[in-house]
Amino acid sequence: MFVDTPGGNVYAARQIAAGMFSAQAKGIPTTIVVRAGSVCASACVVMFAAATKRVVEVGGTRGGQHIPSGALYVHTLAIDGTETTATMAASVELARVMKEAGTPSAVLAKLLLTGSRDGARLDASDLRSWENTILVPFQGSEP
Repeated sequence: MFVDTPGGNVYAARQIAAGMFSAQAKGIPTTIVVRAGSVCASACVVMFAAATKRVVEVGGTRGGQHIPSGALYVHTLAIDGTETTATMAASVELARVMKEAGTPSAVLAKLLLTGSRDGARLDASDLRSWENTILVPFQGSEP
């Protein structure tokens, strides 16, 4: 599955993740790809965490233009941009689900410590520490 989204409904993302876990329980691998120039933010990272294989394409150039690496962003949950006791509790619950899926502690810390209006970009070190996550070269790079 290729993704490019600023996020959305975390409950819908959890449903998709549940479907991915169900497929994996039946021996069906799941892959999620964040291509160069694409974004997987907020609720999208829940689906990223659920995949058996995760791929992030490192940026390059195409036609003389720089294409940035695929980007993943995390932050706490909010309703209409406002964090509440309930959204913070939901953020903790979401972090626990993601931990069970093998999300590294450093990523979970960024999720829980970054306000909903900020968004922390996961760096290459974060991604490399995530089991079954690979960084691949941009396929459209010029020499």
